Amino acid sequence: MKLKIGLVIMCIGILICNRMNAQTDERMLVQKVDTLVTIPYCAASIGWTFPYGEMGKRYKPFLDLGIDLGFKTKKNWVFNLNFGFQFATNNVKIKDEILGGIMTDGDNPFVISEGGTDAGVVAGNRNFNLKISVGKVIPLWFSNPNSGILISLGGGWLQHQIVYQATTEIAYQLEGDYRYLYDRQMRGPLVSGLVGYMYFGKYSFANFYIGVQFDQAWTTMTRKYQADLRSGDTKTYIDQMLTLKAAWIFQFHNPTSQRIYY
Repeated sequence: MKLKIGLVIMCIGILICNRMNAQTDERMLVQKVDTLVTIPYCAASIGWTFPYGEMGKRYKPFLDLGIDLGFKTKKNWVFNLNFGFQFATNNVKIKDEILGGIMTDGDNPFVISEGGTDAGVVAGNRNFNLKISVGKVIPLWFSNPNSGILISLGGGWLQHQIVYQATTEIAYQLEGDYRYLYDRQMRGPLVSGLVGYMYFGKYSFANFYIGVQFDQAWTTMTRKYQADLRSGDTKTYIDQMLTLKAAWIFQFHNPTSQRIYY
């Protein structure tokens, strides 16, 4: 369900961006690329995240989707609000360790289904984050003054947890409220930095940014009890992520643009 919600949010964000970008009706905007201009925008991003630190002990790499609302000033300062959703289907390294108490013994342990067979349980992470960042675009000699190296720094909030899914038959041990006994839900503040390249082209739809993003969060467990621990966990964990990402930028109407009518 949370995966579906995340994908719906992503689609809604793209539709909003397209709608706001389409306010010029039948007209195509041509950006003046030889002068510095103010550019409000939204962006849809996709990336691949490599977790390390404490998070790397729990998860293998996973997909990153995001929606940005941003504003580039005439002095090339960039202010950005980002909502991110990260997920994978079967990337939890410690699944057998957590579910050991409800799995069979032997060389190939599994969770028993309602029919007494292997329920085919897979486990994937679900991450949500909200961040605010400030950055600077540094033009290069070959680019227009609105494009160039992007360096940004920000902070926000992160939540991540494990979601289990029985792929063959239902496993009541992981249904309903029982799943909260094994989900390792974590939450806490984070800091984020990005180094990349931001491009605003001649046409209002030919804009993007690419880059490498670094995140570090300090998270604690939200659940008071986990079945395998026989207790909760009050320790603060340092979760770190490196993400290779790219975004398609939808530029809002710019009053300094020229208009070409068809």
